[in-house]
Amino acid sequence: MYEYGNLIELLTPQFKIIAYCIMPDHYHLLVQATLSSEISNYISKIENSYTRFYNMRNLRKGPLWQSAFRCARIVSNEQLLHVVRYIHLNPVTSNLVTNPRQWLYSSHNLYLQQPILNKAKIISIKTVKKFEQFILNNIDHQKRLRVIKSALRDY
Repeated sequence: MYEYGNLIELLTPQFKIIAYCIMPDHYHLLVQATLSSEISNYISKIENSYTRFYNMRNLRKGPLWQSAFRCARIVSNEQLLHVVRYIHLNPVTSNLVTNPRQWLYSSHNLYLQQPILNKAKIISIKTVKKFEQFILNNIDHQKRLRVIKSALRDY
C-alpha cells in the first residue's frame, strides 16, 4: 500500500495526501496543496474519470458518490489531528467495523507505522502507540457526534 502512496505523490506533486478513507458511498481525502485554487478542479477530474471508468466497466449510469465535493481549510495542528481522527474513525462510526485497523480502505494502518506518522507531521503525537490510543479513546465521542449530527439533520 505504501508504494501506491508514492505513486500518487509522483503523479500529483502539487498535493500531499495526509489521510484518506474510502467508504461504500463516499470518501474522505485530506490533502496538503501547494495551489489551493486547483483542489476543486483536481478532485473533479478524479471523480469524473473514475466514475466514467466504473460505470463503463459495470454497465451502469449515474454518480457513485453520496454528495458533492466539499473543502475546508485546516489552520492548526490540533485541527489536523482531529480531522485525521475523524477520517480514520469513519468506518467505525458507520458501524462497518469495530476497530479502524479492520478497515482496509483507509490510511489508518499506514499511520501505525512510525515513518508515516513522522511524514504527516502531526506534532502533538510523538509515537504510534499514543496516536492509536488517541484514535481509540475517541470512538464513543465521535459516535455521539454522529447521532447529534443526524438528529439536527432530521430536525
